[in-house]
Amino acid sequence: MTTSAGTAYRAAARLGPEQTDGLVLMCLDRRYRAATEEFLTKHLGLTNYDIFAVPGGVYMLSFADALPKNLKVGTRMLKFVLKNHVPPRIVLIAHQDCSRYREGFMSWLRKPGFSLDEQQKRDLTEVGDELRQTFDWARVEAYFARQVDGDSVEFEVV
Repeated sequence: MTTSAGTAYRAAARLGPEQTDGLVLMCLDRRYRAATEEFLTKHLGLTNYDIFAVPGGVYMLSFADALPKNLKVGTRMLKFVLKNHVPPRIVLIAHQDCSRYREGFMSWLRKPGFSLDEQQKRDLTEVGDELRQTFDWARVEAYFARQVDGDSVEFEVV
């Protein structure tokens, strides 16, 4: 439905419940959005979750030495959401071929033995461990999404 300037649009969807059943920290890459939403609802059983989507997802909470400003801002925003929404679950999701990671590790990509997927999994593990220590009341889970069989998406527990 198109509206003209000055005309309000009223959504058919209603305001959701106050309480969240999880917080999802993920990359904002639209290619993975539909598969991720299906995974969250059908596989993990989340129905009323908050989404914290930023380029690279956990990338902003990694690399404290190299990117201290990113870490500070990312941590502050995440703590705000966790303090105010108190989700019982925190779900971290990274994905294959992430452009934020690719850009951040451009010089490493040609190094023998370096794997961008493995770097992302290490970051998911490290950030997950830190969140478990800081927010011990929440269950923290981490997953890595990858493209399989053409355009299907598979989520691996990390």
